[in-house]
Amino acid sequence: MGRRNALKQKREQSDFKSMMEWALGHPNPGDPLPKMPNGYTTLQEIVADLDQERVIRYVKEELYLSVADFRKIMEIQATTENPDWKEVYRLVEKAQTKKRNFTYPPIGKTEIKNIHGSSLVDAEEGQVTKAQRFQTFGNITQTSQNSIGFAVTSPVLLLQEGTRKITLTFASEGNTLNRDTFQEILSSDPFEIYLSSEAQWIQPQAFEAKVGDFIVEEPLDYYSSTELSLSSTASDNDNLTSVSFSEGSEHTFSESDDVGQLLVWNDGKIFKIIGLVRDKEANIQQIGIGNFPQEAVSTDQINLYRNSAIYLNSLQFQLTLDPTLPAILPPKPDESTFFLDTPYPVVKILLKEISSAENTQEKLYYDQFKSVRLEKVKIQVKVENSQDVQLRNDNSVLNPKIPFQPFGNNPKVGSGFYFANREISTKKLDSLAINMEWMGLPKDFATHYEAYSSTGVITDAITNNSFKASLKLFNNRSRVDFEKNDKEIFTEKTITITGTGENQEEKTI
Repeated sequence: MGRRNALKQKREQSDFKSMMEWALGHPNPGDPLPKMPNGYTTLQEIVADLDQERVIRYVKEELYLSVADFRKIMEIQATTENPDWKEVYRLVEKAQTKKRNFTYPPIGKTEIKNIHGSSLVDAEEGQVTKAQRFQTFGNITQTSQNSIGFAVTSPVLLLQEGTRKITLTFASEGNTLNRDTFQEILSSDPFEIYLSSEAQWIQPQAFEAKVGDFIVEEPLDYYSSTELSLSSTASDNDNLTSVSFSEGSEHTFSESDDVGQLLVWNDGKIFKIIGLVRDKEANIQQIGIGNFPQEAVSTDQINLYRNSAIYLNSLQFQLTLDPTLPAILPPKPDESTFFLDTPYPVVKILLKEISSAENTQEKLYYDQFKSVRLEKVKIQVKVENSQDVQLRNDNSVLNPKIPFQPFGNNPKVGSGFYFANREISTKKLDSLAINMEWMGLPKDFATHYEAYSSTGVITDAITNNSFKASLKLFNNRSRVDFEKNDKEIFTEKTITITGTGENQEEKTI
């Protein structure tokens, strides 16, 4: 209707001739009509000789009208009483569409509600069978549905007890994930998530799906914005510039530790360290800008990250499983997992299937997700209240279900207390917190041991922080130090160990 209104406006503001030239002018709209046969200069001369072959050919080939339609247009425009201009606009627009090769948008829309799968021929392995006739587009009575989605498997997902939190961050390739579109889709809760267990697939009590920019690792180092500054001028080499520490800064750049890593500025800009100019100056290149949460960037701090720590324009799922849910274990082989033959646990992320009984406003967002290409995933897990722990000291194996003396009944310097857990032993840890509940612990060790210090039995006063233990990792039959400072075992209820590795895995898809 838009072009018909334009024709109407053109005729009313100018005249019939201008309207015809705007619709059918050659070669462009508004140009004169194509050259007429027999030296004619008006359409009135054309309509008077519609019995001539040359005139008929002109109407059909140059004006893209049938003889009958052209005659009707000319008759209406010559009428003085109530001319049917709507019919003129309709016929001229039809000719204009042919001449200008207009294409109309498709009427209606195509929407995928569900995807069904069916075996055409069932046969055992090695068995020869003959294909039967089948309905190409399926049977309307077919009720089985095929889940559309993807799955991830990893030993990091082996989580047997406690409150388990899993974070899966998927990096997308190029611009295949449109953030604005997917932000709107995620509000419709389009996913179902399942995790494998020994007997069945289980669903987390809660999960959250987000799209955005994510920092998935802790910074390697951080610098004040007053000690690290960008060069005021960039080089001509592909957006290359430099960054330098102030002379008073104790920090320097290292070829082995810093080149290839990322600097995230306090405005979200991300720079990759390309090479060193000197120990306090490096060449950097901006690779993007992240829309990070406010707590991830500081107004006066620049953070140094591993190259693998930044996920831009990514899809993230955060799952929570409480202690009542079964252990997350490798799935048993069955029809639902034929596509993944793995010794490790599996998490499946599926688009929700929609039944006819459900709200007709719900959608299967296959069309929106089918173009998304994922290239890698970061898997991070956090477990709280893990209690399946094996304990012993230098004398015997200990029962964790009853009170015990961790260093024996006669502890001395060098006495050992050992604990092990299968999950802890098979994962690279980012941190480990040990909750200690002491039985009969004196409130004040200074008062408790006052008799020893007052009589001179001991020379140094004993306080609550006098009792310390070193922490070592027993690995491949050797002890490895991973904490420089000893831990005070009575002053705090929780002993936290950090810097032992990464309780996460990055997989390239």
